[in-house]
Amino acid sequence: MEESKKENKKWYKTWWGILILICLLPITLSYIVWKRNWDIKLKVVIIGIIWVIYLALVFSSNYQKKTAFNEGYKAGLEEAKKSQSESPKVIISPSPAVVTSQDSVVEPSPISSPAPERKEISYKIADTWTSNFGQETWKALIVPEDITINELLDLVKKIHQQDPGSYYEIFDNTEELPAYIKWSESDNDPEVYFPEDWDMDHHVGMINQMLTREGMKWQFTSDKEKFLGSFDLD
Repeated sequence: MEESKKENKKWYKTWWGILILICLLPITLSYIVWKRNWDIKLKVVIIGIIWVIYLALVFSSNYQKKTAFNEGYKAGLEEAKKSQSESPKVIISPSPAVVTSQDSVVEPSPISSPAPERKEISYKIADTWTSNFGQETWKALIVPEDITINELLDLVKKIHQQDPGSYYEIFDNTEELPAYIKWSESDNDPEVYFPEDWDMDHHVGMINQMLTREGMKWQFTSDKEKFLGSFDLD
């Protein structure tokens, strides 16, 4: 008998049913009022009052939260303005300057950057000979193998200024220089050994008088890919 009573127990009388009804209080109250054997007009009025009270409480809660947020936001703005007004002023100068506190601007002292040091290129005059072809006196100028085009041009201009009437053959190696000089002195005699491979690998260029549209001019010329071209020295 007791078991059948438990089975027939209404859901809204169980603990979980009561919890649901509390969460849905306006709906629960409206349902209870509607089930009463009252006049229909009275039930409508009471249900209306329940919902008015419920909605008033909801809007009141939201209003209080919004008001609290706005007050906190305003307080934060006031605090930020107060801290800014108490901090030292900074003046931005239109020209480069060091900016400090207390309304002062300190102009930077001029800094003179040291001029870049020009690299000294090591070189030597290895030998001198007279060519039978044109009877010019030639000098063998030996430069480093890793010399750059800019360094080489600076060097040949310097040497030409110091020795403006001399002809130069320029190499970056002296291994077969004596054989090259012997061949040059022989007026290109085919029976004299010419170190062709060495010349192709190590002949950098020459300082020579060349015929141009403007007449004879001193130039540095090279057919080596690294320095290819003709450059006026006067």
